[in-house]
Amino acid sequence: MKKENALIIVPSEKLLDAPVFERKLKKEERHIKYIKEFCDTYQNPDFVPEMNDNIAPIYLSQCGHLVIKTSHDAMNIAVFYIPEELTLNEQKWIDENIMKYYSYEYTGFNYFDGKKRITTSNFATGLEYRDFPKTKVTITE
Repeated sequence: MKKENALIIVPSEKLLDAPVFERKLKKEERHIKYIKEFCDTYQNPDFVPEMNDNIAPIYLSQCGHLVIKTSHDAMNIAVFYIPEELTLNEQKWIDENIMKYYSYEYTGFNYFDGKKRITTSNFATGLEYRDFPKTKVTITE
């Protein structure tokens, strides 16, 4: 499977009646460009232009959306930003697509437990997204 730099946002159906948002990044493009496009398209008033590639996906997962960033610049990486509660659509998307990411060198899952950011790889630790605690997601400095 050819790996590409990409952004996938599976919107929470509790918040938006919208399809899965997928964008392939062209050379030199950053994920934030398409995160901003998603926020502009769905009129998200809380998006702050100063957000970067690392903070913006956290913000979207806090809002309830499932975010997946892939990159193959240095190594093949897929990072999932897990919302506090997965909706049926988000769960279905993961179940139907997770196998695509098993061939990546690193697949990470980000979630926030209180004030502590926790990042783990299901391949390194044996954990899967279903193992994450159902705790309030918060951004901390």
